[in-house]
Amino acid sequence: KDPDVKAIFINVFGGITRADVDEVFELRRLLESRAAQRAAAHRTDEQVAGLGRLVDEMAALRTDERDALHRNNRDFHELVLTAAASPRQYRIATGLASSSPTPGTFFDYDDEDIARSVDFHRLITRAIEQGQGELAGDLMAAHIGLAHESFVARRFAVSRGGSADGSA
Repeated sequence: KDPDVKAIFINVFGGITRADVDEVFELRRLLESRAAQRAAAHRTDEQVAGLGRLVDEMAALRTDERDALHRNNRDFHELVLTAAASPRQYRIATGLASSSPTPGTFFDYDDEDIARSVDFHRLITRAIEQGQGELAGDLMAAHIGLAHESFVARRFAVSRGGSADGSA
């Protein structure tokens, strides 16, 4: 059984700043949008099938199953990184994700955010499957950008599209 992700997140990242969060999301946006673009050119049929299964599994989860949603989301993003066929980029991106405030994003999501994430995962999967690299990259960038906005709005009590002073 995986450890309680939310408890670890709260204990480890209780003192994060807005600048920390902004930096991590920007790096993830750059790395993972490039990965989605590359995945469209380098993916295998098995990887596309795996992405589709993960999307279907996420869609079937209840919104109160946050640990399961977190694991599914992590697996989806890691499979996109694997499909990109860039081991260095995989190591950098997964290292960043595992040591950052972003693993807790799903714990701050509302039902609408979760539904949006499922929709983005489905669209990213379709673009990768169809070899539409630019579209896959753009979708991933938008997906991470909206996750960033949602996280900041809840974590720092900022209205969407607004700003905060950089302190937690």
